[in-house]
Amino acid sequence: MSNQIKRPVFYKCFGFYCWHDYPSNPSIIELLASTDGNNFITWTVIHAELRAGVQLFQIDPLATRYNFLKIVIKETFGASKTYLNQVFLFEENPLNNIASSEPISLADSHVNSQTKQKVLSKHSIIIISLN
Repeated sequence: MSNQIKRPVFYKCFGFYCWHDYPSNPSIIELLASTDGNNFITWTVIHAELRAGVQLFQIDPLATRYNFLKIVIKETFGASKTYLNQVFLFEENPLNNIASSEPISLADSHVNSQTKQKVLSKHSIIIISLN
């Protein structure tokens, strides 16, 4: 995780950014959590909109005992591959309090450094360590 100075007690907002409104944008995302990186439980299922920009979703508070997240892109808006620029975790939804905090950007080693565009196969799985 980048830009994380101190881990909050809870994460309460998950989001992602897509530069364009392509049919390859994720439409259904399953967010799973794990304490050990092996046994994941479904935390929430997100239904996104087909639009460009940042989409933020309030989630049940994700406590510090959960050290791993798995992001499963279940469906797109019709394409066989998934387009995604960045994913975010926030302590609080920044739309509720604009000055609350900066986003935590979860980066992937396969990111194109110029555009930060990710093109993944449909039903892609991203596992992120929160440590």
